[in-house]
Amino acid sequence: MQEERATLTQRRAMTGSAKLDRSKLRGLGNPEPEEKGSAAKVVIGVLIIIVLAAGAWLALDRFVLNNDAQEPVSQVTPTPTAVPTVSPTDKILSRQILADTDAVGLQGDSKFIVADQAIGEASEDAFTIESLALQPYETFMRVEWLLTSDGDNKIPETVAVYDKETTTITVTFNNVLEDKSDLGYNETAVIPASIVDSIRHDAQTGTDETYVVTLKDESGFVLHSVTEGLDNKVVLDIKEKVEEEDDEDVDPTPTGSVTPTPSTAATSTPAPTQAAKPTGVNLSNEFSKNIQYITTNTVGNSVGIAGYLFKDEPAVFKYYLRLAGSGDPYPNTVASYNGNKLTLEISNLAYDALPDGSGKGMTDFASKGVRDITKVDITFAANKSTYVFDLTRQLDYRIYIDEANNRLNLEIKR
Repeated sequence: MQEERATLTQRRAMTGSAKLDRSKLRGLGNPEPEEKGSAAKVVIGVLIIIVLAAGAWLALDRFVLNNDAQEPVSQVTPTPTAVPTVSPTDKILSRQILADTDAVGLQGDSKFIVADQAIGEASEDAFTIESLALQPYETFMRVEWLLTSDGDNKIPETVAVYDKETTTITVTFNNVLEDKSDLGYNETAVIPASIVDSIRHDAQTGTDETYVVTLKDESGFVLHSVTEGLDNKVVLDIKEKVEEEDDEDVDPTPTGSVTPTPSTAATSTPAPTQAAKPTGVNLSNEFSKNIQYITTNTVGNSVGIAGYLFKDEPAVFKYYLRLAGSGDPYPNTVASYNGNKLTLEISNLAYDALPDGSGKGMTDFASKGVRDITKVDITFAANKSTYVFDLTRQLDYRIYIDEANNRLNLEIKR
């Protein structure tokens, strides 16, 4: 059988009807073009978000900067902690005043003198000054050096030399190889409220160590050594100028200026009875208006007056002179009235710490509320002091030596 073939017209019709409409198949055909377009959109979106965020951050930062420029914000800068500085005085001076009885190696008043002194012996031993300390006591200032030795001798040869012109005590230690005290070389510590004005550590000369103690006024001192357990110390004790005890009224050091006091009307007073001077030692007297004597075995000028105190009691006015010196510490003294003036003449004196540099002093008792005794004028010359008490009237009195406390006492009975 012969195959039947389609005509040309039929073939064209079939070809036309079988042709694909690609516009209708766009969503159903190859997906790659669409996926590529979506990824691009995501990337573009992310970039836009990043750009917007960066722009917002920059705008906010600029706003803050503008506000800071217009309205400065005060910032608190932390204050650095100040490092406390310690003065030379604070390093070596105790602020606590101790009772005299607390002092190790307490010296009697007669040991305090104004003279060069020395302790220790020369040796080949080498010494170290471990420390320096100043301790105030009720009636004296103690300067003490703690020392160690590489040999048998516990303390070095030490001398204290007094200079009257500068009122200084120069203490020199021999054969010292090292000084560890808190007072450095050429350093000075000022000492308040004491007879000691300052202490200076001089530069070392060879193996000698030198300290210079400057006093406000001349006063007795004693150089000695003490041992506390295993500690060996060289000690310089210096008497304070004014003694304080038992809440007594203590007057400051008399000054050379005299305050005028109203003159009292002249009254007729009986002349004192002339009493014979004792031929032997006489250290006490009874109350009277007569001439009174203290006679002792003291020869020469070896006694010092280191300070005083007074007590104004209702029935008795008491005036005490604290004595210091070597040997027999009691001075020969005579007291008598001349009108309403009671005069004490005290001999055998090496010094009197009460007057000023000119040898004169005065205490105004009237300004302190004392009755009957208005003032005392003091002069020191030729190893003798004269104390003239102005009274409103003659009153019974007595002078005597208080041996227990090493004092020359005057008491005036009202």
